[in-house]
Amino acid sequence: MQAISHLWGILLEPQSSWAALKEKTHWWLPLVAVLVFGVLMNWLYYQSVDSEWLVQQMVAANESLTPEQRHQQQQVLTGDMMMYGAIGGTLIGMPIILAIFALYYFLVGKIVGTEQSFGQWYGFVCWTMIPVLVSFLISILLIVVSDDGQISVDVMQPTSINYLLTNFPMGHPWQGIASQVSLLMLWQLFIGIVGYKVWTERSTATSTIIVILPTVLIYGIWALVVAL
Repeated sequence: MQAISHLWGILLEPQSSWAALKEKTHWWLPLVAVLVFGVLMNWLYYQSVDSEWLVQQMVAANESLTPEQRHQQQQVLTGDMMMYGAIGGTLIGMPIILAIFALYYFLVGKIVGTEQSFGQWYGFVCWTMIPVLVSFLISILLIVVSDDGQISVDVMQPTSINYLLTNFPMGHPWQGIASQVSLLMLWQLFIGIVGYKVWTERSTATSTIIVILPTVLIYGIWALVVAL
């Protein structure tokens, strides 16, 4: 029960939760929660969306395709294929991405002299994913209350810049990055900064730099590629 209490404690009282999690990370709990609700969100979306409409939107967004290639893609792509691809990407891709971030913290720890193991850092990055769980819950609610099969894929990123502000259409150069940058990302970074400071006893400035550096590099390079 104490581990479960950290699911909301990490959002509301991150400092005390991180102090408790330093002793035992219970990494499986946030990971399972995020995977389960991530799969549920994708399943509900592809069960609710008009798959024929969605395929047309996706094919039309790729301007490089010839008319013959467009026709072939419309014949090949199905709602079930997209759903299984999204679910598989969640179940396989997310643990791998978390492992990459854990490796980053582990290697940085070797440089700055922190004592945490790779396993501890894996638990750390799993717990920083709790704001994503909130995003999944919001998406599920939006999908359930929708009465129109023409549901934009951006509904699965309900706090993103694109969903809230820009509304770039599918295929727009900035649609991808605008759909990934979100308000909950800032919350996620804040939780990570607090956690890093509690776990390593480093300064706020050092913790901030270490935690936000991967995000700044990833989205900075992505934005530069789009701009060029």
